Amino acid sequence: QDLAAFVDVPPEQWLQGKVSAVQYFGAFVTITPPGGGPCAEGLVHISEIGDGYVDHPGDELEVGQEVAVRVAAVDERAGKLWVSMRADAGAKAK
Repeated sequence: QDLAAFVDVPPEQWLQGKVSAVQYFGAFVTITPPGGGPCAEGLVHISEIGDGYVDHPGDELEVGQEVAVRVAAVDERAGKLWVSMRADAGAKAK
């Protein structure tokens, strides 16, 4: 997937997304880039779903749910995007 549109997104910027899958380790969210263009799928790790403890992602999220996320990390070469729903999230590495 093309992640170029997400590389320079500041960590304080919220983006809109929709939960596409829920797994035991987190959730996948389809995210629209800030300037429009093709959507990308990012992973919200279970530790990034909320500010408190989350026992199972399915307790907090369901497929089709609209969510607000922030870019935590982008690996263009591997085609991976990590996002956070936490209020205190910051960029880990770009």
